[in-house]
Amino acid sequence: MPDSEDKGGRLELGQQRTERRASRRSRVLKSGLAAYNEQFSTFPCIVRNLSESGARLDLDELAQVPPSFVLHVGVDGYQVECERVWRDGRACGVKFVGEKTHSPYFNPQKVGTSEQHFSPYVERAMRMHEHLENTREESRPAVLEARKPRREPHPTFGRRT
Repeated sequence: MPDSEDKGGRLELGQQRTERRASRRSRVLKSGLAAYNEQFSTFPCIVRNLSESGARLDLDELAQVPPSFVLHVGVDGYQVECERVWRDGRACGVKFVGEKTHSPYFNPQKVGTSEQHFSPYVERAMRMHEHLENTREESRPAVLEARKPRREPHPTFGRRT
């Protein structure tokens, strides 16, 4: 155990943890499903950190994490075999021991920009707006007639005449 950590694995004030990962991790928020017992037993999880060699998962506090399982990542639509490295309350660290393959539980989701998705609709709306503006200009009369306001007698309420 390194000198900088106390018995609980926590750092003392003013000390920094040394990075032991072989690849860079990135913060993510993806749904996951951990499957074990030949994939007949599962429990949901949230993938919080992800790297080429492993991940950090958030679990239900009651979930019993087996030493090895298959992690299915929802958004990306892949599965990978994992081994549990550490567990601290609801958090669990795993390392990937297999290749990433297509998951039968999830399909990969295509993510694009809203501009790509909505650009045909925006162009159509602009054309319709231009058409309406041109139509309004053509249909307006050159001179508007001034109308006298109609005066109707005011009804008398509660008065006798």
